[in-house]
This record gives sequence, C-alpha cells and structure tokens, in this order.
Amino acid sequence: MTLYELASFMKSIGCVNAMNLDGGGSTVMYVNGRVVNMPKVKGGIALSNALTIDLKS
Repeated sequence: MTLYELASFMKSIGCVNAMNLDGGGSTVMYVNGRVVNMPKVKGGIALSNALTIDLKS
C-alpha cells in the first residue's frame, strides 16, 4: 500500500489523525511481546521510540 493509499484508507474508516512509522528492512513489529515480522537485521536496530495502543480503555 502506498502512503497515498494508506492516507485514503485511514480517511475512509473515519480517522482524523494518523501516523506513518518507518517501515525499513530493520523494522521490528512486536505483538503481545512476540516478533511478528522478519527484519533483515536479526533483532532489528534498537531505537528509542514506540507507538502503543491501550485497547482496555
């Protein structure tokens, strides 16, 4: 999905604000504490940022 397609999709589902995070080859995606993708660099590259979503609220 291109950034334009992503923006259009987010608008179509009612999003007012959205954020695109770096999706480079070393990007690691964790879900419930488990890596769910295959980064080119094993374990990814350490960065000091994250986006968290609290679904309990």
